[in-house]
Amino acid sequence: MRRTLQTADIALSDLIKKRNVDVKVDGGWQATEFPQFDFSRVDPEYPTKQGPYAFTRSAVLQRGQTVLRALYRRPERVVVVVSHSGFLRTAITSKQFGNADYRVYDFDEHVEPTTIDGVKIQYKLIERYETDSKGGGMGWSEIGHFGITTEDFPLMDPIKRSPDEVVDEVAELQ
Repeated sequence: MRRTLQTADIALSDLIKKRNVDVKVDGGWQATEFPQFDFSRVDPEYPTKQGPYAFTRSAVLQRGQTVLRALYRRPERVVVVVSHSGFLRTAITSKQFGNADYRVYDFDEHVEPTTIDGVKIQYKLIERYETDSKGGGMGWSEIGHFGITTEDFPLMDPIKRSPDEVVDEVAELQ
């Protein structure tokens, strides 16, 4: 999480300060190192690497759906997400992200829910042409769909909590 917070702080500091943009940290780490960020939404269970935070395909897909559901419920029209490219590729977009590159997405309002590894997939994104056609906003990313490979995750047991349960638990912490 350190690198994502550093990236957000460097890349978005003018926007955060000049326009008074509220930053919501949704993950866990040492709040004392980044006092400028609000860690109140961080699940106290993170980063145990168990349950919803396990390093398994189903857990990562479940976290992706949890993130997308939370973003879908947000009232803002534009939201910036700073994350690791591996998580974005395997859990959210099936796209590669070059270092410090970005992509622009909208929610797919016509999703036919499917199930992958026991995880109900009901939230999906559609990349805007402007970033999809040139390999990201900076053009530093590979073009195409990449998805999950068999080498991405070890074989482990699936998680037990649903995206609704995790989002509701985080909401109760606020």
